[in-house]
Amino acid sequence: MHSFHEEDTHTKKFDARVLRQLLPYLKPHFWTFAYCLLIMFGVLAASLLGPKLTQVCIDVYIKAKQFSPLLLVASGFLVITLLGMVLNWLLTKNVETAGQKILKKLRIEVFRKLLFMPVRYYTENPVGRLAWQGGERYRGIAVSLFTSALHASSRVCFS
Repeated sequence: MHSFHEEDTHTKKFDARVLRQLLPYLKPHFWTFAYCLLIMFGVLAASLLGPKLTQVCIDVYIKAKQFSPLLLVASGFLVITLLGMVLNWLLTKNVETAGQKILKKLRIEVFRKLLFMPVRYYTENPVGRLAWQGGERYRGIAVSLFTSALHASSRVCFS
């Protein structure tokens, strides 16, 4: 028995039907996701400028034994790193906030539908299982749609 969590190595097939069902929930947050895309480009630029500044320090200033501009480049590196951190925080905050709002709307609709089901439906299906299935489905959507996309984008930006 393993004492650590093993991730699934198989990838799920893209399901266009699920995406079509989620589009009405995503549409009100279009501008938030567009804003997040712009922020992602900023994070990418900040993560690419750091190594470039290091290269300039080594190749230009240290080889030529010019140590006075190094302080300026080091302060620029610090500013770019801090900017990247702030942009990454903004990206995470906006994506997670939009994701939580979408999930709230989904949960409300699921439980509203369960609320108005006929009594016979509840005698045939245990209530705990119904609530658990609804919660698990949307928790899976949250993980796959929002969190995984955010982690994938940060891996692309910082690798």
